[in-house]
Amino acid sequence: MALLVMSCGLLISSASAEPVRLPQIGDNSIDYYSIPDRPDSIGWQYTDDNDYTDLLPYMLNLSKIIDYKWSYKADKRATSYITIANITIYRDGSFSTPKIVKSSSIPDYTQKVLDTLNSFAYLPPLPSSYNRNEFSVNLIFAPDEPTKEEVQKFKEQGLIQYINATQNKLRNNWKPSMIGYANKRYRTALVFTIKKDGSLYENGVNIFQSSGSTKFDKASIKEIEKNSYAPLPEKYTEDLLSLIFVYDVKSIMSQDTRYPQLQDTRYPQSNIYNCFFVNNNLRIFKNIQRKDGYVWLNAYKTTPNTGSYLWRTKVDCRNQLIGIKKSYAGDFDYLYKEPVLTNFNTTMQDINKNSDYKAIYDCVCRY
Repeated sequence: MALLVMSCGLLISSASAEPVRLPQIGDNSIDYYSIPDRPDSIGWQYTDDNDYTDLLPYMLNLSKIIDYKWSYKADKRATSYITIANITIYRDGSFSTPKIVKSSSIPDYTQKVLDTLNSFAYLPPLPSSYNRNEFSVNLIFAPDEPTKEEVQKFKEQGLIQYINATQNKLRNNWKPSMIGYANKRYRTALVFTIKKDGSLYENGVNIFQSSGSTKFDKASIKEIEKNSYAPLPEKYTEDLLSLIFVYDVKSIMSQDTRYPQLQDTRYPQSNIYNCFFVNNNLRIFKNIQRKDGYVWLNAYKTTPNTGSYLWRTKVDCRNQLIGIKKSYAGDFDYLYKEPVLTNFNTTMQDINKNSDYKAIYDCVCRY
């Protein structure tokens, strides 16, 4: 039997007590950027090779809504947990009768999947930016995450350390050459299974949450397949370990060759990794905040004639506007500690008015 671990991190989360509100077409009240990198228990695969990358925010939100009603404790009797159900979602949020594509080895698990989907009268309407009236998707249902007691047991088995090391290796080995994707966010979650000796289980890498791009999904699968893995911990008694790992272009934007790392040795290493080096004269600190529909950040701007400035910046991604409050800056080494303010007033301007404004917009809004 394989233990399924969500997100290579064994993250434990409790269900919210607040009801889920289904968004209407044009509703922008959901902050998609606040969604954690950890995938929920609901995944998805598209049924054709069309480009569905524009549906990523919709699918991330849909998975959270379905996950709110879904719960199934992992059972050692199961030889296969994951169940896949196909539905077609229509423009108004109505959907077709669910059909089981792959069943669990436990019958009541499969029935619970059908009961969960049939408990919805409607799902969120398709976003107005989506130019078709329907789409077919395979929804993947995984069991609940481990309890705190189980996590403690995993720690004693050395499993937590193993998972963290595996996660760090995958993240560090992801080469910037993979990032050739323009002006969209690409994010895919993959489930893969490691055998006792550290080898991958045959045909053991599959899409759990698709990016919507066949090219990006296949490239991510190859990343998992080309890595080597350590043998499972000796104290871990199972023969297989299944993990879910997320590849997200946005989360490693600083590795993009268009955003090279600082090379100036006068800055300590800790500072280097706290900013994006946008160009020779402009850096964006990574403590970016998203609030009230805006992106708030601190930037460091240097000019040959007038010196260095701290730009407190407010970005309206939807309307392509930016507002900047400038103040004279001291040594860069201390600026990364400056808090990001999210309540200052400033005149909003078109991002195309200035190349630096456009560069900031591209950095924080297009990934």
